[in-house]
Amino acid sequence: MSENFLQGSPRGWGNAEQSREESSAHDAALWRAVATQATHLSKGEPLYHEGDGATTLFRVRSGLIRLLRIKPDGRSVTLRHVLPGDLFGEEVFIGAQRFADAQAATEAVIELIDPEAVDPANVVSVVESLVEQTKRILNDEYDFQVGFLRERIARYLLKLLRTPLARKNELGQWCVYASHELIAEGTASTRESVSKELAEMRQDGILDTGYRCIAIVDARTLRALGDPEGVLHG
Repeated sequence: MSENFLQGSPRGWGNAEQSREESSAHDAALWRAVATQATHLSKGEPLYHEGDGATTLFRVRSGLIRLLRIKPDGRSVTLRHVLPGDLFGEEVFIGAQRFADAQAATEAVIELIDPEAVDPANVVSVVESLVEQTKRILNDEYDFQVGFLRERIARYLLKLLRTPLARKNELGQWCVYASHELIAEGTASTRESVSKELAEMRQDGILDTGYRCIAIVDARTLRALGDPEGVLHG
């Protein structure tokens, strides 16, 4: 299967094979110099919870972090994906409580940064990181409104293929290791509707699905559905 569908960075999202840290070695060195320590998180492990006091700034060295809130029915809603090289925990700068839970979506290494150590040399990097994340959030909100559910699923999978949630399976296929609930959150839909559509896409030979694993079988069709005009390359 051609891997051309992995080329480029869709709407500012990272790449599963090459984190943005590799293209920003200077920033990585800058932040590691002021990081007080690094902590390892297992998949699903929380870093902090909504309402906790904010005393630390964080940077993702590797892996993927979800910022989420829990709805009254117990389901979670992803507010933001934090990619390698991204900073988060910005509430610390205004003395506010944490506005969301932070949870590892994959195994992750997180750098802890004392906000008192953020000097003028680091401020631009903080602003750039938050602006880049805001752009991703706004683009995602736009994408929620465009196309039928199948098209939105294809578009979201193309984005997730450029995050640490993607890797090759034992058959050499690119897979997104995500639940149907996460796909539903990323497509403004319900888990039931997503499960039904994924089953139909499997029948059509576009995807293969397993437990928390979606394998890309027909990359060309997936690209045609999710990115017919090639805008995700830019």
